[in-house]
Amino acid sequence: MDESRVASNRKNYGPASGQVKFPEVEIKADGSARLVLIRGLPGSGKTTMASVLSLLGYKHFEADMFFVGDDGVYRHDSTMLKSAHAWCQTNVRNALKEGHRVVVSNTFTQHWEMQPYFDMGVSIQILEAGGQQAGRTGGQGQAQGGGK
Repeated sequence: MDESRVASNRKNYGPASGQVKFPEVEIKADGSARLVLIRGLPGSGKTTMASVLSLLGYKHFEADMFFVGDDGVYRHDSTMLKSAHAWCQTNVRNALKEGHRVVVSNTFTQHWEMQPYFDMGVSIQILEAGGQQAGRTGGQGQAQGGGK
């Protein structure tokens, strides 16, 4: 990992030792998985965890990105959820085909919600965000290993 990137993000992501940490939690994506799925309740730290992995070279996608306009403003439209998830899955599939490691953050409360990613035929690691603010905005993530 590039030490300058770690140092410049020390305030948010941890010490300049090259280890990326949340308060009291280290995220371990060992690089063996081509696809990392981060699941958890709203406000549990999924996006924050995915952002840390993007610093380590993972391409980050989530359905919420579909609702961000060119002006950077988030405009949720529940009638477009199916399209948002299809957009996310298409981007993940394309990034994997290009040889990238990918992280996807979503609630993934049901197995069927993860199935399209399992069907992509790559190695997968599942991390669970369980921050203290789960269900509220702005929580800190806690990683627990898992995988397929």
